[in-house]
Amino acid sequence: MHNHYSWLCSSLERYDDAVHEIRRARSLDPILIQSDVATTLLRAGRIEDALVEARRSVQEEPRGPRCHSSLGWALIFHGDTAAGIASLERALALSPDSTLFLSQLGEACGITGNVERARQILGQLSDRAMREFVSPYHFAYAHAGLDEADAAIDCSSALSNCAQAAYTG
Repeated sequence: MHNHYSWLCSSLERYDDAVHEIRRARSLDPILIQSDVATTLLRAGRIEDALVEARRSVQEEPRGPRCHSSLGWALIFHGDTAAGIASLERALALSPDSTLFLSQLGEACGITGNVERARQILGQLSDRAMREFVSPYHFAYAHAGLDEADAAIDCSSALSNCAQAAYTG
């Protein structure tokens, strides 16, 4: 319950409340809530604190892809893009069937200037969308990383637009 309330607070940009609630959720269920504290701190713009929490979560759950993903983003926002990309790659390696982690890697590649790789990842997402469901949001992440706001917004309205945009982008 506290973790859901934290998400609501975060979406309302009530970050102090969000951090308080997610820490409370973790104190009640430390096994379930690993990476959410770091993610909430990232949303709050508290990069140093997020980095500490993300490293803690990876140490406590080294095979947790969400933990590696949070660490990757914290490292990227901290300025260590190479280590951040490596951590996002680790998240994907731990959960290779996840289009979420693939799309986050695509977003990060775009943000950090590796446009070619970001486009390759969009192609991979499109190929997978021909065989299985791929969330439109996952396409949107990759487009957002490429600073393609219109394509990212289109992805939230229809999956077919995302697959087509990835091939023609």
